[in-house]
Amino acid sequence: MKVIGWIVTATDIDASRGADELRAEMLARERVARRQADEANRAKDDFIASVSHELRTPLHAILGWAKILRSGVTDPAQTERALATIERNAQVQGALIDDLLDVSRVVAGKFDIHPRTMQLSKVARTAIEALTPNAQTKSVALRLLLDEGSDATIIADPDRIQQVLSNLVSNAVKFTPENGDVTIRAGIRDGLVEVVVSDSGIGIPAEFLP
Repeated sequence: MKVIGWIVTATDIDASRGADELRAEMLARERVARRQADEANRAKDDFIASVSHELRTPLHAILGWAKILRSGVTDPAQTERALATIERNAQVQGALIDDLLDVSRVVAGKFDIHPRTMQLSKVARTAIEALTPNAQTKSVALRLLLDEGSDATIIADPDRIQQVLSNLVSNAVKFTPENGDVTIRAGIRDGLVEVVVSDSGIGIPAEFLP
C-alpha cells in the first residue's frame, strides 16, 4: 500500500474549554454563596433565639413579682423588694431593646456617636452601680479598680461607653457562678482608654476565641 498524501484537520477547542471553565467557576461561586446564605440564616436563627431568651428573663421576674403584689399578702419589706426587682428588670429589658435598635441602626448605617467631655471613672461607676443589684442576687462580688488617668477629662460618647461597659459586666455576672467575682479595671495608658473586665466564670471556649 502506497501513501499518496496527507489530510490534516484541526479543531479550535479554546472557546469550548473557556465555556467549561466559566461554568465551573460560576458553579463554585454559587456553592460559596449558598453556603454563606445558609450560615447567615443559622446565625440569624441563633441570634433570634438568644434575644428571645434574654428578653424573657427579665419579663419572668416582672410578671412573677407583679402576681405576688396582686395577691395582697406581702409585708412592707417584701413589697419594697418586689418594686425594686420590677424596676430593675424593666431597666434591663429596656437596655436590651435599645441594643436591638442599635443593631438595626448599625446595619442601616445610621448609628450615631455624640462625643463630649466625660470622666471614665464616673461612667464606670454608673455602669457598676446599675448592675450591683443583679450581682448581689447571685452573690457575685463586683470590684472596680480605677488606674491612673481614670479621673482625667476625655472626649468620648459617655452613653456608648456606659453601654459597652454594662454589656460586658452584665455578661460577666451572668456566666459567673454563685460566690464568684467580677473585676473591672479602667484607666488611661499611653494616651488610650483601657478597660478590662475579668471574671471567675466558665470563660469562652477556645474554638470561639478567633
